Amino acid sequence: MNIVTLIRMSLWLLLVAAVLVALFWLMLVLVSGFSIWTTESNVAGLTLQAGLLLSPVALFFGLRLSKHSVGLTVVLFALSWSVVSTALISIAAP
Repeated sequence: MNIVTLIRMSLWLLLVAAVLVALFWLMLVLVSGFSIWTTESNVAGLTLQAGLLLSPVALFFGLRLSKHSVGLTVVLFALSWSVVSTALISIAAP
């Protein structure tokens, strides 16, 4: 296995995790009767919710576009894992 294959494999695993988080969020929205979306007036909160739902789509199409381009794969890897690490740090911050 070369490094590009490992990078693409980690991006596919990240895509699976992003889809699971998005599905969990949609289940919460459905269980709450959409009150999470209708009562949210904070722009940052709505942006975060939109990001949760759109990130798997963006990652999927990024993976499809970068199939034959090593440079694009590396850029997608850097951006995707930077977003994940920032989210994990913000969750862990008190």
